[in-house]
Amino acid sequence: MRLRCVRVLEDRVDFVLEVGAPGSSAVRASAAAALMERLPGLADHRCSTGGDHLFTEELAVTEPAHLFEHLVLEIMACAGSPRSVHGQTVWRKGDDVFRVSIYDDDDAVCVGAARLALRMIEDAFAGRTVRDPRDAIERIGSLRATPSRKRSAIDPPRAAVLRYPATPEPGDPHDVDVREEGVIGPATPP
Repeated sequence: MRLRCVRVLEDRVDFVLEVGAPGSSAVRASAAAALMERLPGLADHRCSTGGDHLFTEELAVTEPAHLFEHLVLEIMACAGSPRSVHGQTVWRKGDDVFRVSIYDDDDAVCVGAARLALRMIEDAFAGRTVRDPRDAIERIGSLRATPSRKRSAIDPPRAAVLRYPATPEPGDPHDVDVREEGVIGPATPP
């Protein structure tokens, strides 16, 4: 799964994800179990894909982008966001590009949660041990803005914490740049 674009809007943050082959059912089930072990609150999530049911019923068979949506929501809740924060995953049948919209309470917390969710999904689907997210979640919670912060604007000092990967190579497509209009995307050279 590759993050192609992040757009910070007034009421939500949109993530455009490119998802390759989702893996066999055994890989998905193993990844789902590893993620549930690290974020047990996922068991309380509800899902409305065709009917209102527990997300655990969908976890091992859902698209990775939908899994990303729920991981972001759970990480945000663990970082202090209200459980009423919600999301939506949209894609066209046969397309491998998904838009995940998170209707957030804090843009920086949302983007930080997304960064952690991507890392956890990568580890889980690669069969690597999913690291304990508690320290990262605490750091993400510290990004929460004071009430005076203007929505849809991630200030540069907080943006530095959100870089993906942790030590990007100059020009790496995953290096992020915060732009005036509130879009985070591939970094432009200085």
